[in-house]
Amino acid sequence: MEVTPEVATRWLEKNTHNRHIKQRVVDAFTETMKHGEWKLTAEPIAFCNPWKDTDGTNFPETLINGQHRLWAVIQSGMTIKFTVWWGCEPEEFGVIDQGPSRTQADILQITRRDIKHPIRVASAISAIMLEYHSEADRVRITDLLVKAGFRLHASKARCPGRGE
Repeated sequence: MEVTPEVATRWLEKNTHNRHIKQRVVDAFTETMKHGEWKLTAEPIAFCNPWKDTDGTNFPETLINGQHRLWAVIQSGMTIKFTVWWGCEPEEFGVIDQGPSRTQADILQITRRDIKHPIRVASAISAIMLEYHSEADRVRITDLLVKAGFRLHASKARCPGRGE
């Protein structure tokens, strides 16, 4: 479904029970969207059915997954496609996003089979990026950075200390 900043704003009104916003995540998503790199995935923006809390308080339909993506849509001012799921049960909140996060090395290993040492490549790119950015966690290695690095290598750039 295409989500506009206006739709994202309305949906965030249903964001009454969720974790705190991590602005660095919103900023990273925003940059990805602005650069046209955002991909439609199977991970949905998710809303649970109306429910009653343990103290008897009634709650309306509630956003339980996707708040950082929705804030990024607003911040970017762009319309972005997402998978959207309505009708989750409130208990599902306790089990979503519980698996280990993929590292940049994991992503390189999965998406770039031509890289023999993804951990080394991810570490090297992170180290280089730290020279130009003040916060390591704001820098995400994307396939575009990896491709740019390989293009640079392919152009036989001079490497100090290697006699090239």
